[in-house]
Order: sequence, then structure tokens, then C-alpha cells
Amino acid sequence: VRPQTGRWILTWQMKMLQDGTEVWSVKARLCVRGFEDQQGSVLRVRSPTAGKTGQRAVLSVSAIRRWEVVSADIPTAFLQGSPLDGETTLTGEERVAAMMPPNDVWSLLPEGWRLWPGVSAADYCLRLLVAVYGLKDGPLLFIEMLTKWVLSQGWEVSLMDEQVFYLRGKPGAPKIPYRTGFRHLIGILSIHMDDLALGAERETLNSTIANLKRDFGKHAEVTVARNLFRHLGFRYRWHHDYSFSMDLQQFIRDAKPGLVEGEVGEQLPPRGVTTLRGVNGTLTFATGGRPDALGCVAESASSVGARPDGSGPTWQDVVNANEILEWLQATNEESSFWFPALGDGSPPVSNAGETCTNLVLLVITDAAFTNLISRYSQ
Repeated sequence: VRPQTGRWILTWQMKMLQDGTEVWSVKARLCVRGFEDQQGSVLRVRSPTAGKTGQRAVLSVSAIRRWEVVSADIPTAFLQGSPLDGETTLTGEERVAAMMPPNDVWSLLPEGWRLWPGVSAADYCLRLLVAVYGLKDGPLLFIEMLTKWVLSQGWEVSLMDEQVFYLRGKPGAPKIPYRTGFRHLIGILSIHMDDLALGAERETLNSTIANLKRDFGKHAEVTVARNLFRHLGFRYRWHHDYSFSMDLQQFIRDAKPGLVEGEVGEQLPPRGVTTLRGVNGTLTFATGGRPDALGCVAESASSVGARPDGSGPTWQDVVNANEILEWLQATNEESSFWFPALGDGSPPVSNAGETCTNLVLLVITDAAFTNLISRYSQ
């Protein structure tokens, strides 16, 4: 197998501290150039993650149940995935991967692993026992390992989203879920690669975090954030009435408008189309925190295609997209999703059969919902 070359990747990420202040975190990752993988075209590369609805379900259910929600970040995730040994490609071949690392890697290894004086680094490579960042099947190998771990802890897969899990048990005894008889909901969990959002009863929450740190914190500590934290780009905030809010205020605040380089009536050159697509991509992500903008953003996104008369988008479409972004930024600070805690703290339907009043459930779906055996919708 021809080794894939490696390189260092530096990332700068804004981290939110518990007091709400934000600081820059700089991380260096050793990655492989996965496009050089000789087996790349015959690998299983599917890597499911929780969708937006699943992530919001964690907050919604937790608010209704008056649970705490935490975010957990698993360090060196790919190194903790399923081992390559025993894996096969789609054509049945043994999965083998190797990396030719940058020269400075050898000097960073423990004493017994360093090259002898006078030996050229170009003559040696590293055979990969587990995945590293950049390996095409790395995400799947990790997700498979993490999913197996979650299921081994007694969690069940949601029908709504294969990366959302529920834990059921008898109230007051959450450690061992009951497999027969009445099973009380005691936890909900979503997985987005190495980021987990968990809402649960206190004992379940603490035991799950402890087990997560024990089993996935061998190389570095599992980071757990509470009350106020950033998760998948959103800012999550827990309020003292057990409600939650989430927003994309920082993303919207930092978003840049597209540069208008021609008269508004002129058709866009290829560079202008790229600009329009970029602004529309920003707007589309922003609707994750601003659903009130879905209509105008969808209209702006449709402007990229050809008109009925065969003409293409113009610089006016870039101006229109910029105006939507300007409106989002002008109304940014007071806009957030809110997940209220209902009633007096009891679940909407308690064990005694009590129900909340004035609660309306509105479902908007498409025709495919009635045809899919899996109960998923488009």
C-alpha cells in the first residue's frame, strides 16, 4: 500500500467559558491527505450525525421534563474509533492504510520511537492501526464505535433520527432500564460526530458523564459544558425556570455581505455567481436560528438558477441577499429559539394522567411521510 502523506492542520476556534466570555483556542492536528488513499474508491464512508430536529428535540424534551442539558466533547475522537484491523473494503479486501508523516513528527515521539541518527525520515512511514483525521472512513469508524457504546449503556435509537437516543427506566432507579413493563423516559441524547448533547434526570446525567469520561477520556479529558455553552455553532443557554434558549447570534453578527462588483442590472459573471452562492449559503445556515427568515432566504436561493426567459442572476440578486443579511443583523440581538418549561414542572402527561391545557401540536410534513415504513419524512 502506498502511504498517504501527512500534514499539520492548525485550527482556530472560539471557545465559550462558563462565565460567558469567549476565548480563542488553537489546535494542531496531524492529518493525512485522504485523497491519496489507494482504497479510497471502495471504502464505506457513511457517517451519520444528528439532524437539526433531533438536536432541538434534546432541548424540547429536557425543558418539558425540567432536566439539565450538557454538551460533551470527546477528544482525539478518530483515535478511539474501531480499529482498522478486521475492516474490509466494499470489494472484500483487507483495509490497510499508512501515513508518511512530516519530518518533525519523529522528533515529537517518545524516545524509543525516534529515528536513529543518520536515518532518513523518507525511508519510514507509520502503519495506521486506527483512523486519523483525513482518512476517508475515519468518521464512520468512530461513529460505529460510539454508537455501540451508547447502545451498551442501555440507550435506544429514536425512530426520528438514528443519531438520537432515548433512555428509559423506572422513575428513581435510572441506572438499569427496565426491558419489560412500564418504562419511564429518563434521558435523551444526540450525537454529532464527537459532540454530544445530553439531557437527563440527575442520576442518569451524572452516571452517563462519568462513564463517558472513563471510556473515552484515556488520551485527554472529555470536556463537559453546562448552563451556557456553544454546541455545533449555536449558543445554548439554560435558564433558572428550566427553559432553554439557543441562537446563532455570533454567526450572524460576524457574517460578511457579498461584494457587488457591477451594475445592478448586469448578469453575474462566474465570479459573481460564486459570491451569490456564498451569501445564500450563509443565509441558509442562519435560518437554523432564525426561522422567520426562511421565506425570503428561500426566494434568494432560487435566484441563482436561470429565469423562465433564459436569463441568469444579476448583481441585483446579490444586493437583495445582502439586504436580507443586513435585516438579520439589525434584529439579531433579540432573536433566539426558546424552549419553555411547561406548567408547574410536571411532564405534560404525568403518571397520574394529568395533562397540560392550552397545548396545540401543529405538524407540517410532506406526502412522503405516509409512504415510508421507517416513519422518516423528507
